[in-house]
Amino acid sequence: MIMKFLKWLNTYQAHIFGWTFYMCYETLSIGFALNSFGKPLVYLMHYLVFVLFFYLNALLFLPFALQHGRHAIWRLPFILVFQVAAYIGCQFLVSQLLILVRLTNESTQFYTSYILRNTYRATLYIGFSTGYYFLRTYLHERKRAAELEKDRLNAIIAQQQVAHQLTTAKNALLNAQINPHFLFNTLDFIYQKVHVLSSEAGEAVIRLAEMMRFAMDAYAMDEQVSLMDEVGQVENLLALYHLKHEKQVPVELCYGQEISSFQIIPLILLTLVENMLKHGHFDDPRCIPTVTLKVNHGNLVITTNNATHPHGAFESHQLGLENIRTRLQFAYGDQASFVHQQNDGQFRVEIIIPVGFLKPRA
Repeated sequence: MIMKFLKWLNTYQAHIFGWTFYMCYETLSIGFALNSFGKPLVYLMHYLVFVLFFYLNALLFLPFALQHGRHAIWRLPFILVFQVAAYIGCQFLVSQLLILVRLTNESTQFYTSYILRNTYRATLYIGFSTGYYFLRTYLHERKRAAELEKDRLNAIIAQQQVAHQLTTAKNALLNAQINPHFLFNTLDFIYQKVHVLSSEAGEAVIRLAEMMRFAMDAYAMDEQVSLMDEVGQVENLLALYHLKHEKQVPVELCYGQEISSFQIIPLILLTLVENMLKHGHFDDPRCIPTVTLKVNHGNLVITTNNATHPHGAFESHQLGLENIRTRLQFAYGDQASFVHQQNDGQFRVEIIIPVGFLKPRA
């Protein structure tokens, strides 16, 4: 409560100082001029009415009268007359209240002099508050204009940044179109030279080229690829692993024909299998590594399961898995489920996506 009061005091300190100065100046000036001073509480009560009508005029009556220009011609005189009458009535009621509580014994009646004196006071506060209203309106409009100008400049800067990014993207696209062309021509040249000497080396080059072409073309196809095409690249990855290690890895890739009608964001399945080949343990006969794709209760379910190294031979920061989580969240929102867990020496990953969120294969 104290902090709120201090905050309010800090916000309106200029108003408080101004009214305090005005009340003291007017009270002392009139008191010394007439050689007569009343009780401070009497002065304060009448000044509170003066201040109240000042802000009512500036914040309520004038905005109401001027909000529709064509109605101001009759609203404004009506509001002014109403204010003067209300001000005189409130000051009279305050005077009667002060007499009732015996703070003053000065009798107050609706004499012409009393009405004229308070009409003058009403005209005074109306003049001050009208000036305050227009000053406040001017400052508000200037602030609004400054904010609009700031927004306009920010929009120009943002537009320039977008233009710069577009130019950069166009240059990157040109490079991306040239570099892969050179890369695949080089791989084809290498294949032509090595497949005569070693069929396995030639096969490795061809499979590598297919995987690289798939990865580079994936985002050019509306960021969606056929699930069967990705399965084919998984088979290429497993074949390359077999050739590299000169042994068969007993990975069971299980899927049914029903998945052939779906498209999915690219490199999800490839990343899962790559993570399995990098961190999995394949010498444990009790756990055969498996990759399963199936449709179950209206959901596409992708699972991988493999044994883990008993002594943590490879440190994993799970960057690939976090990348998958982020991309699934971006593509499918909260509709996609991604969980992974390690238990009893086995590592299991499960992805569930409602088939209604998967684009049908063209």
